[in-house]
Amino acid sequence: MNATPPIPPLPPPGPPPTTGMAAPREGLRFAFGTMTALPVGAPRRERAVAALGMRVAPLVGLALGAAAGGLCWVLLTIEVGWLLTGVLTVASLALLTRGSALEGLSGVADAFAGDRPVDEARRIARGHGVGRLGVPALLFAVLTQVAAVHELAGEGKDYAAAAVLVAVLTSRTGVAWACRELPPAGSTGLGALVARSVSTGAAVVLAALTVAAAGAVGALTAGEPGAGAVVGASAVVLGLTAAELVLWQARGRLGGLTGGVLGAVSETATAVVLVTLVVGAT
Repeated sequence: MNATPPIPPLPPPGPPPTTGMAAPREGLRFAFGTMTALPVGAPRRERAVAALGMRVAPLVGLALGAAAGGLCWVLLTIEVGWLLTGVLTVASLALLTRGSALEGLSGVADAFAGDRPVDEARRIARGHGVGRLGVPALLFAVLTQVAAVHELAGEGKDYAAAAVLVAVLTSRTGVAWACRELPPAGSTGLGALVARSVSTGAAVVLAALTVAAAGAVGALTAGEPGAGAVVGASAVVLGLTAAELVLWQARGRLGGLTGGVLGAVSETATAVVLVTLVVGAT
């Protein structure tokens, strides 16, 4: 009598890996699902999908920047006032992202405070409370952005709206830049999923495209096209440099990348770009 052939093992639980034409769509869903409040459905938390999502992070910045910059333009057109325009523009970004980047900034700021062991700093960075350094960090970031938009409004509605667009685009390019070489700070969470998911070559290309786009926008909206192009490109370079400083600090204090670090990178880059564009316009 022949022996009964063994039963083949069951496939692992969960959905199959994303392949083919579905991969770019899932990558976009991951990017927009993790960085915005848009109802795009639950993103698939796969390494390959996360890598695609981080590579298209600048597209998220483009969409958010267009929305906030458009609102800024409308508010200046109907003359609601420069200060109120700044407040509502920055508030719209917080609403469109559920404040996730601001939350990450506050947690990381608290983790950087003092001389804590790495494990304790990581726990604080992943927490949801706001500590002694988190509150000033939030206030500084928000007030700087509001004040910058207020000042930019004095340069005209086109320049102000374009500046908001460039700042938010740069901030999400900074997110892709952060996923370049920093190791994960832990084995779980968003940082572990996206750390080192973007190659250095891809990150450099994304940064170069953002610099070129900012230069073109500056040339179109500034009073002097040549100077506007230089200021726009320089703002992106300085914003990404500030992002790199945050990553350098995260490596030393947290040992690597966390989701909160991505938020801190985003908010820092936004503020630096806006301030640079204010200075460049004077």
